Amino acid sequence: AYATYGTFVIIEEQAGKLTSASTPLSLDVKRQIVAAAQKAQPTVDTMLAALNKAESAKADFDAQKIDKTAFQVVIDNLGSWVQQATPLVASLVSVVRGAK
Repeated sequence: AYATYGTFVIIEEQAGKLTSASTPLSLDVKRQIVAAAQKAQPTVDTMLAALNKAESAKADFDAQKIDKTAFQVVIDNLGSWVQQATPLVASLVSVVRGAK
């Protein structure tokens, strides 16, 4: 989750620079970059929320406030969001790298 989120943050920053008015990229390429970023953003945001919940659940589990089953549900949810976010981030990386 950390790697996927970190990659998204870095590539999103590059995407922002590439889509600025001052870059010589065609409008079509800029639109492709924006579309890939917009497609990934909601899933990455939800993945980050799931990561925060997992960190909280880990602390609760360590403090014996929740049992192993409840903790596993949170971890499985995070895994699901990572699986959904990873190809979207990879697609954004591909579009951004292709534009350079």
